[in-house]
Amino acid sequence: MDTPIQIQKRKEGYKRVIFCSTKVIIINIIVNGILLILYNSITKRNITSIIIISITNGINVIILHWKCTDNKIFSDEPGLYFITKRGLNCLITIVISSIVLGIISFYEYGLLAQYYIENTLIDESVTLMIHCGIYYGLSSSIFYLFLDRLYIPYYSVLPETKSNWIQQTLRQSIITFICNLFIFVFIIFTVKMYYLMMYGFQPIVSRFSFSNIFTLIPIILIYSIFTRLSFNSLSEIMSIELPLEDKFN
Repeated sequence: MDTPIQIQKRKEGYKRVIFCSTKVIIINIIVNGILLILYNSITKRNITSIIIISITNGINVIILHWKCTDNKIFSDEPGLYFITKRGLNCLITIVISSIVLGIISFYEYGLLAQYYIENTLIDESVTLMIHCGIYYGLSSSIFYLFLDRLYIPYYSVLPETKSNWIQQTLRQSIITFICNLFIFVFIIFTVKMYYLMMYGFQPIVSRFSFSNIFTLIPIILIYSIFTRLSFNSLSEIMSIELPLEDKFN
């Protein structure tokens, strides 16, 4: 039987995660909307892509809330949590969800940036964007594990305590972005080599133009920022302790 305070915390947790998820979705729509204006490609299909990308980020917040809790066996060293059965289940879920959401996001980004060529059987750009989704989803999972330790300290910080989560998010976003740039070099090299070995220079292949790299870099930056924003924003809002009056209601 749950105690009144446990019930109160559970209800408050649902409210907070919905608020955080909605906030991330709205910010994502605004940022990607600016990107759409810069690309000068405001169409109904691209607006749909922005909505899909934003919703995937909101879903990511919900999954992180579902799996990253403070109920750990290794309470002194949360980083060891993943070697437990429950922790391994958490890690596998986050890896799979991050990859799936990454694939969806980058495929939609490819539509938004107009990389794909219609009526083409073999499109190098599609393969490239899907690989970006896979590798960046995997890299974000690694950051969740080793940087965040799959750990959110629920209800552990006083409401009046100041948080530097925005500065932390910016700092971590820069680090993530730099790492993702190195990953991108690997991705574009492997995809280009694969298509070169499979099809040579045959005209049946729609190639990913190197000029598109300059439009893809802002996309990688935005993805890196929202990878960190999703976790840090959730951690910041979920770590705030309940007000005293709520504890005794």
